[in-house]
Amino acid sequence: MKATTHTELYRAYEDPLHPRPPVERIMAWSGIRQGFRKKLPALSFFGPSVIVALVGCVWVHLSFSLKGMLKDGDGSDAVAATIQQVLGNVSSTIYQFMQTEQFFAFLTVAWYGSRLIADDRRLSANLLYFARPITPIRYILGKLGTVGAFGVFTLLAPALLICVQAAFSSPDWVFLTDNFGVVIAVVGYCLLWIFVMSSVILAISSCFKRRSLSLVCCFIVLFLSHGITQVLSEATDKGYYGLLSLMSNLQSISKWLFHESSLITNMANRRTGMGSRFDVDITHSFLALGVMTLIAWIILYRNVKRMEVIS
Repeated sequence: MKATTHTELYRAYEDPLHPRPPVERIMAWSGIRQGFRKKLPALSFFGPSVIVALVGCVWVHLSFSLKGMLKDGDGSDAVAATIQQVLGNVSSTIYQFMQTEQFFAFLTVAWYGSRLIADDRRLSANLLYFARPITPIRYILGKLGTVGAFGVFTLLAPALLICVQAAFSSPDWVFLTDNFGVVIAVVGYCLLWIFVMSSVILAISSCFKRRSLSLVCCFIVLFLSHGITQVLSEATDKGYYGLLSLMSNLQSISKWLFHESSLITNMANRRTGMGSRFDVDITHSFLALGVMTLIAWIILYRNVKRMEVIS
């Protein structure tokens, strides 16, 4: 047997070593890439949000164009005035389109968020995650970053796109000078909605090992609880039952921020004859929403801590 010598070239590692690597950002980016890997679900969930945003941009552009036509007085004032009345106020239009985006945003966040922790439990991925120096809080923040990114893509980004279109369509940037508070309200409400909804969905996902059960529970918590509280409020004529509904509290906060109710709420009130009985103090809505989010985080941390102990 002939003896051989294996020579290897060793190179010094020149990159800096991080004592605390950005685990949260790495996990969030990995979850986002995993979500976009399947093209059909991504097209199905993000496509409607893009369509609504484009329609909203065209809507606000037509509103400012017709206002300019009315000021010019070129003989088509009657037609332009009629269309302008149909289109309505630009600030109200932005709000109504944002309310429509919430439904598609919830579908997207629930679909992708309900599987994040449930799949880790089913596939025993926690054995790999917590074998590394990672804490439950950093694990939760990584998953929250993934769900929050999907919420930004389907709610905050389309709403800001409509606001940008309104700013560019308005003459002399009059939209920003006169309605800058609307932009602040859009950003604040969208961030609040994304944080609360992401926390609740992740808490639900941590309670199950099957994504289907987690997804069904997300719909039950949001829509069934909202329906039950509406029935209780109608039967007892007491509006404080709406504080038990996540959707009712978010609607109350949005009404307080934008000084008007949503399109869905107006349609429901006209249909059932209900109105002021569901109005509650905005402080109570913020308090109820904070309690719900706190309970969600307690459940989430408890289940993730149990995953760490098992690993």
